[in-house]
Amino acid sequence: MHLRLPQVEHDDTLRFRLSARDSGGFIGSDNTSVQLRNVFQNRLPIIDVGDSFDARGRERVSLSASAIDPDGDIVSVRWQGLGEDNDLVIDGADTLQASFVAPNPSEARDLVLRLTATDNSGGSASADLRIHLLPVANRAPQIERVEVDPGVAYSGETVFLRGIASDADGDALQTTWQQGETSGDVRLGLRDADKPNASFIVPALSEPVLVEIAWQVSDGRARTEERRSLQLVPREAQSPDPLSCLMDPLQPGCPLYPLSSILDPQAFLACSDPLSSDCILGDLIGPSLRQCLRQPSAEGCAEALLDVTEPSYVLEQIGPEAPADACTPAYDPDSFEDYIGAMHEHTAYSDGTPLTKPADVYRRVKELGYDFVASSDHSDNLGIPLSTGIGRAECPPENFLYCLFLVDEQRPQDALAKWAATLSQSNAATTDNFTAIRGFEWTSDRFGHANVYFSRNIINAKTGPGYAVSMALFWQWFTYPAQFGGGSDGLLSFNHPGREDALESAFEFAGGDPAFTFNDFRYVDTADYRVVGIEVFGKGSEYDSDGPGGSWLSYALDKGWHLAPISSEDHHGIHWGDPDLPKTVIRARSRSLDDLREALLARRIYAVAQHYSELRLDYRVADATLGARIRQPAGSVLPYRVSVSLHGQVMSSAVVQLVGPGNTVLAQATGGELQGELSVGSNKKYAFVRVLDSANNNRPVAFSAPIWLLPGDTPLPLCRPPSVWEGDSLLYPELP
Repeated sequence: MHLRLPQVEHDDTLRFRLSARDSGGFIGSDNTSVQLRNVFQNRLPIIDVGDSFDARGRERVSLSASAIDPDGDIVSVRWQGLGEDNDLVIDGADTLQASFVAPNPSEARDLVLRLTATDNSGGSASADLRIHLLPVANRAPQIERVEVDPGVAYSGETVFLRGIASDADGDALQTTWQQGETSGDVRLGLRDADKPNASFIVPALSEPVLVEIAWQVSDGRARTEERRSLQLVPREAQSPDPLSCLMDPLQPGCPLYPLSSILDPQAFLACSDPLSSDCILGDLIGPSLRQCLRQPSAEGCAEALLDVTEPSYVLEQIGPEAPADACTPAYDPDSFEDYIGAMHEHTAYSDGTPLTKPADVYRRVKELGYDFVASSDHSDNLGIPLSTGIGRAECPPENFLYCLFLVDEQRPQDALAKWAATLSQSNAATTDNFTAIRGFEWTSDRFGHANVYFSRNIINAKTGPGYAVSMALFWQWFTYPAQFGGGSDGLLSFNHPGREDALESAFEFAGGDPAFTFNDFRYVDTADYRVVGIEVFGKGSEYDSDGPGGSWLSYALDKGWHLAPISSEDHHGIHWGDPDLPKTVIRARSRSLDDLREALLARRIYAVAQHYSELRLDYRVADATLGARIRQPAGSVLPYRVSVSLHGQVMSSAVVQLVGPGNTVLAQATGGELQGELSVGSNKKYAFVRVLDSANNNRPVAFSAPIWLLPGDTPLPLCRPPSVWEGDSLLYPELP
């Protein structure tokens, strides 16, 4: 080896030791020394680094030194830390006037810096400066923001974790994401868990799971942590295909599934009490007849007699119950937003303005800046190449054929497949910023009208079910598997209650037609989960206060339905989406078709009147929002709060009413805000918000979905969102 020996001013001795190890692990060593003599006629630099001093951790320390060469020039200087401070960052380390930020030791210690100066002859000299470091209290890192997006996620989706943190002391930070407490047996595969931005894919789940996600930030001496709750929910299973139903006909989603309990021999043997609702006989005879048999009374048995004479009674008892209050929707306030749009639009596909089609609705509402629109032409027109809208607007004589029959000059073939063409047009209009929804209106002139959205199939009210003695045939279709022609994938809203019934006057002598307003809103538990709304505004009118007791919404809720208010444009012209038409607001994860469908199922909805499109309503009970089903022990007291804004400001003219069963006003306040407490009783109850405008003759201008309170010892399970919507299996050419 070779050494370049330094210049010295006085003779010195350098000592070296060489050690060697053999294959057996034995070590031998020997020493040697080199006499280093001053043979150059060059004098070394003279350095002055000053006296030792004290410094506190984290403060900036200034260094000032001098270096001269008695017989030449200084060409370079260099500061460096020694020992454990070898990697100390020194600003201006190649100058005599330097500085650095002192490390913060856990206890007092010395830091040694060495300044080396080199002259123009290559001679170098060094001087050491000792600084006594005093520790200062460490400040823990500060977490500024933690985001879990989305806070409600479904199997297969990616959840993004984002964190922002800082350290007042300027220390370098180390971060880590960790899975915290979890209600189920699931492990999340966190990616980039040691970085501020991480993610994971929700695994396949059999049950909803509540997970805590923890973000930890450390500066090496102190650690800060924040946690966020996350709800992971499996989607409903896809419906079985016909072949699967042939192999296993009693599985859920197959036509024979409602009879599974009857056809299962084990079910007979498992029951000790035949009249129990858990047993086949008790389930079939229904609650009123069970009560009459168990505890006979004149009043109770009279009610049972009326029930069993209802034509739909037997059908209502067959099949699994599906009440909406069997679960509560998952919700996270940071992941959901309010989206506004229009519902219930008509075109020349039924009885709207001649030469219009759903694509025109979708285009115009999108251009007006809304988030969604749902068309719902009459189902009795969708199967025939005929429009009944002539007379609503002038038809040019040369287009008479298209106005009456073929509907569309560009694509006359669509008149032969309006339902499929509507889906094609809705798909073409849907973007990341706008969703077009296909639906139809079931138009019974006896029971009333109802809109069905998202269904694969349609049913014509004019060919039987709409004029029958009971709505049983319609509910049978609505609950029948979609893959076999039924409507089990549809969501329903009752339209403008009380407006239709061609036979009502004929039955006036008997107190009216029993079929009026959907069989007097007779409750059907097998349909309840997917019957989501009732119109309260439409065509510039307010429908609700015409109902029994002053509210159709309250009347239908008292019958057992779990409904949210819907605003209907019910527009037959060409000005769909205009501000003089009512609007519906849906609180959803996004404006995508699947998220809007989930939000409608959850009843996260409020309705605003015409000219009030800028009204926004927030209603919470405890941590729950619109449509929630809260189960708490009887006697529990829960805080609620309501706020109403208009054009971004608190609506000072708003009269806010909290409305309970029987259309009873539970609380009221003027000024756009209302707060108080609700108690959980021994029976289920609901409370929705009605907003009146004191500056507009106390006219109702908004309604919210209810929040339901149920007594019970444990919270309800989370509802499963529907499987991803796949539309029709029917192939149809896309529009150009």
